[in-house]
Amino acid sequence: MENKRLRYRLDFAIFCQKGKINIECDDLKWHCQPKQRAKDKKRDRWLKKQGWTVLRFSGEEIKNNTATCVKILKQAIQNLGGLSL
Repeated sequence: MENKRLRYRLDFAIFCQKGKINIECDDLKWHCQPKQRAKDKKRDRWLKKQGWTVLRFSGEEIKNNTATCVKILKQAIQNLGGLSL
């Protein structure tokens, strides 16, 4: 990737048969601020245009509702044809 700057870094990336999933683990304190929320929306729109499915979970959700987060992720993987091996 000569002379090209990476646009974004993903927290986690999962590659499926029919698409890609980006999982973002957000700190509510930071990501609830209006300026950061606007940046996140812009980032999500750009990633979706690049073919990514974006899933955002707060640290609290991951900590207190792990099973729900895993269920959402499994469904997204299934919707995209399963994992790409």
